[in-house]
Amino acid sequence: MANDIEEKYLQTYSNNVHKEVLCGSISDNETFSKIADKISGFKKLYFDKQLWILGGPPCQGFSTAGNARTMDDPRNSLFMHYKSLLNEIKPNGFIFENVAGLLNMEKGKVFERVKEEFSSTMKTMNGWILNSEHYAIPHLPPRRKRVILVGSNDPLFSIEPPQKLTEDKESWVSVKDALSDLPPLQHGEDGSGKYYIHHPENDYQLFMRGNITPSEYYERNIKPSL
Repeated sequence: MANDIEEKYLQTYSNNVHKEVLCGSISDNETFSKIADKISGFKKLYFDKQLWILGGPPCQGFSTAGNARTMDDPRNSLFMHYKSLLNEIKPNGFIFENVAGLLNMEKGKVFERVKEEFSSTMKTMNGWILNSEHYAIPHLPPRRKRVILVGSNDPLFSIEPPQKLTEDKESWVSVKDALSDLPPLQHGEDGSGKYYIHHPENDYQLFMRGNITPSEYYERNIKPSL
C-alpha cells in the first residue's frame, strides 16, 4: 500500500501501480494506526513473503532549493515517524530516499541522526549517493543527487550500489526528452483519451510507446556509452 498527504500523488500511484492507498499524514495518530494495521494484515496474509518499507519524508525541508533547512521545519522530523513505523511493523527491511541536501544540513548532524535512528531498528544498513541520470531516469537540470539508505534485519545482508548504466551525457534523458510529445493538460485533467501531439522525437519516447523493447533501447542508447 502507499501513503501520502497529497491526494493527487496517490491518484497517480493508484492509476499506475496499485489501488491500495491511504491519504493522510503519518504524523497523525489515526493515519499511522491505519497504515500499521493494514501492513500488519499483509504481513500475516503473505507470511511467506519478504516485507519491505519503501519511502522517505518530504524533501522540501532538506533540499538545497529551499531556505528552511533546519530541524525547526516540521517536515524534517517526519523521519522519526518513519522509524516508528519500522519499529511497529518490524519488516524484513527498508529503503529510504531523500535529496542530497540532507547530507550537509546542520553540518551533517541531521544525516548522522537519521542513520543512528534507523540503525537502531535494523541489524545492517548500507547507503549511497546516486545520480538518476546514470540510470536512464528522466531528470530536471541542474543535476540532483539522491541519498539512498537500505536497512535489513538479516545480519548477513549486504548489497552493493546499483551499477551505473552510463556516464555519457549523450545518453542521459531529460524531462523534456521524456515528455515533449505529450499533450498539455489542466490540473486534474484526465489525459487518457488524448493523443500524442507529434511523432516520437527520440528513442525514449519510442520506448515509452512500446515501439521498441527495453533491450532495443539499451542496445541503442546505453550499451554504446559503456
